[in-house]
Amino acid sequence: MNPPDDGTKIYDMAYATCWIDEDGIFNTVTKYGPYTVEATKEHVELSMSILGGKKAFVLCDFSKGGYIDKHIRKYIRENGRKVYGAFAILADSALGKVMGKILLALMPSSVPTRIFTKEE
Repeated sequence: MNPPDDGTKIYDMAYATCWIDEDGIFNTVTKYGPYTVEATKEHVELSMSILGGKKAFVLCDFSKGGYIDKHIRKYIRENGRKVYGAFAILADSALGKVMGKILLALMPSSVPTRIFTKEE
């Protein structure tokens, strides 16, 4: 998944590149870690600011994602519902699939989450 080159506002965050597409979906392409709790908090806060405090449907390409430690997992579990209305994880690499399964397990039960191996 690549950011659009049509003038859409692109947000380059600590470990992800994000944009809102024409359907209102918050697209995120992760960068390889290492990830920190501080960067995760910053990502969530900036995402909330970009979205105007509204929950978003998220498409996250985690194919290049890295390890998520227990402190980050705890933060996501406790704060994911503030940002995510639904969460689709795109994982087409072996590491991305493993980490996608971890993210799947972390999402609060109130956030529908699913892993996909293809963008279509």
